[in-house]
Amino acid sequence: ACTLIAMVFMGLRGVGMMLWGRPLTALISSEPIHLDLAPQLLWVIGTVQVFFAIAMVMRNSLRGGGDTKVVLVITVLSVYLVRLPLCLILGYFLGWGLVGIWVASGLELVIRAMLFAWRFFQGGWSQVSV
Repeated sequence: ACTLIAMVFMGLRGVGMMLWGRPLTALISSEPIHLDLAPQLLWVIGTVQVFFAIAMVMRNSLRGGGDTKVVLVITVLSVYLVRLPLCLILGYFLGWGLVGIWVASGLELVIRAMLFAWRFFQGGWSQVSV
């Protein structure tokens, strides 16, 4: 239930980021570079808000159940084996710059959310003694 509530609220927030990126940016800056780049970044991160919700709730559910080692392993491996290489590839080698780094971070978040959800529904956390 908590996951579904978080998905709805963060999904709506993500849609807001995607639809109103420029007006939201204009509230805090009138610099042309900000008005150009920030809405692109808000669009990218808006698309993964539902997965961000899944990752947060599932991660903390696993932690609460005492499965802290698996949470650590999933987080470390996804950051170092997925996020950093993708940031390098998309941001630097493909020349996408900051947008590429945010796309890479969003993709890694999707993968991490799926891994946390898999661990939760697989039930291994229930075998951990606290």
